[in-house]
Order: sequence, then C-alpha cells, then structure tokens
Amino acid sequence: MAQDPGADALGIKAALVVDDDETARNLVINNLRALGVEEIDACESGDAAWEMLQKKTYGLVVLDWKLPGISGLTIFNRVRKLKGYRYT
Repeated sequence: MAQDPGADALGIKAALVVDDDETARNLVINNLRALGVEEIDACESGDAAWEMLQKKTYGLVVLDWKLPGISGLTIFNRVRKLKGYRYT
C-alpha cells in the first residue's frame, strides 16, 4: 500500500486547535490529520486553551483571535514567554 505523501509532512507530534466555531475547528483538525499529525487536542475557549498549554507541550498551536474568555492574541503572547515554546 502506498503511503500518503502528506503523511508526517509537518513533523509535529502534538497540536492544539483553539476555535469557538466548531466547523472551523474541525476543518483545521482534519487538515492536520491529513498532514500526519496524530495527537490533536482541541477546545473552544481561551481559558481552556491556557489550562491545556500549562499541562502539555505542543509543537503547533492554532488560535482564533476572538475567543470566549482569554483572547487568542493574549494566549499567543503568553505562550511566547513559556519555556518549551520557543520554537512553536
């Protein structure tokens, strides 16, 4: 069986997708899976995302800017200051 040429194209083991729009969130998740990302966590709010980011390290974080609770921009700025996220 031929391997999907997009499999593991990103070289990312774990990703976090944060969007309050379910359709957008699922679209991103499906595309990441097609690129070979197997471990994908998702949530709908900035508060939930911030909790998840403190418990686990992700190679990729996809954020909506306008989120319930903490904004995506605020999370982005916080993540840039966390150890372990220098190259995320």
